[in-house]
Amino acid sequence: FVGVNLTTAAEAKPDLETVKKQVEQLDHEAEAASERYNDARVLLEETHQQLATVNADLARQQRVVDTMRAQVARMVVDQYQGDALSTTSQVVLSDDPDAFLDNLNAVSAYNNQRGQVMNEYAAQLQRLRLRKTAVQAEERRIEKLSETMKAEKAQIDDRAAKAQALLDDLEAEARAKLLAGDWSGDVPDIDASGRAATAIKYAMAQVGKRYVYGAAGPSSYDCSGLTMRAWGAAGVGLPHSSRAQMG
Repeated sequence: FVGVNLTTAAEAKPDLETVKKQVEQLDHEAEAASERYNDARVLLEETHQQLATVNADLARQQRVVDTMRAQVARMVVDQYQGDALSTTSQVVLSDDPDAFLDNLNAVSAYNNQRGQVMNEYAAQLQRLRLRKTAVQAEERRIEKLSETMKAEKAQIDDRAAKAQALLDDLEAEARAKLLAGDWSGDVPDIDASGRAATAIKYAMAQVGKRYVYGAAGPSSYDCSGLTMRAWGAAGVGLPHSSRAQMG
């Protein structure tokens, strides 16, 4: 990676300041990948929910189409068994003008009803196809998001491993100093009220715990994992993604 040079065993031990800068760069890259991973994870959960909804719609539409298919099948059977033909013959052969008109109306009504049923069946079938297409689209989105998450996780692991390799090249005392961080002293008392006070109290109680990409407690956190848990303690539901939390 540009700007990040890993030392080898044949080279001299790096100084603390150099390693600190390199580790910070790797941490920055890992954090960016971690946030993209968290974004993808939130989207994946939403997509799974959407898929469940679309699948439910698909099942309902399938039942509608199945019912109408049975109705259309009965109409076709009735026609070929002679019911419509029999009515038509009655129209043609009737000597009674009133009966002729009644039979003619019956044939017209039958044909209209059949036409309406066939049109409705075609419309319901089209709706079924649209829902099937929607299900397939959601499934493709899930597959794509899963691939994205896998790639982002690989980046996180790669950068974390490189940072650890840099730390391993340091002597124990220098490594401990670097990992200790800048914070020392008591946790300050933050002036806040209501749910904000609850969230801050929870967050401040986590000071000193490890930062781990993608973690959400209780022993380690990443940025959005901490804010999610802190506000969750105050009764506010947030997703595990800083971008989604901003929204």
